[in-house]
Amino acid sequence: MVVNLRLRKEDKDIEVELEKLKDNKERSEFTREALRFYLKNKDAITSLDKNIMEINNTLNEIKDSGIKAVNIEENAKNKQNNDVGKWGENVGDLFNF
Repeated sequence: MVVNLRLRKEDKDIEVELEKLKDNKERSEFTREALRFYLKNKDAITSLDKNIMEINNTLNEIKDSGIKAVNIEENAKNKQNNDVGKWGENVGDLFNF
């Protein structure tokens, strides 16, 4: 079976990748492997795409609700730095006593 592949004008990214291959044999092998990969993994790819869309929708709903995102690591770091500063003040007070 012979299958031809025609690229559209908007397929410049595909064209660039195919031009990197040395000859038609390499291009054919690349195309076969890409199709095998897709056929083998299409359900997982579709599922991942769906999950990503659901996560984005949830994030947009949270954003639209007015809930503010908080960086827990940054808050913990700031608290730790503030605690260290307080210790320094307290130790200084002891020496001034």
